[in-house]
Amino acid sequence: MKVYLFEGFRDKERQEWLYAKGRTISGPIVTNARYGRSWHNVGLAVDLVFDGSPSRGIQWSWEGDYIKDAISDYERLGPILVSTGLDWYGDSKRFPEMPHFQLTLGMSINYAQRLLHEEGQLAIWREMDKRLAQKKV
Repeated sequence: MKVYLFEGFRDKERQEWLYAKGRTISGPIVTNARYGRSWHNVGLAVDLVFDGSPSRGIQWSWEGDYIKDAISDYERLGPILVSTGLDWYGDSKRFPEMPHFQLTLGMSINYAQRLLHEEGQLAIWREMDKRLAQKKV
């Protein structure tokens, strides 16, 4: 599977624009998270896309079914990345987001937002380093 990072960190403008899709902007709803409620806003989430096209360059696709079997490529990739410690929103019953993966290690979004606003992005990385070290023990 050829997997690429489509989007990681999102600022307020980008998050609110995506939230408006399907609500006040035409198109399908793509997220249920307003700014401050998404792990993208604290730099701990990514959306991944696939490229299975033989054409030159990345021909990204949200469908990701290049293997052409009964399982979507996201359904194949999701459990692999979950086994490494990432959370996957593709298996959410409420609002599945197949391309969305995040690393929280039990941190709440409220705590992450507070760290970001009070101490900056490096504080989030330090907190994640601590949590990763504790996980390995």
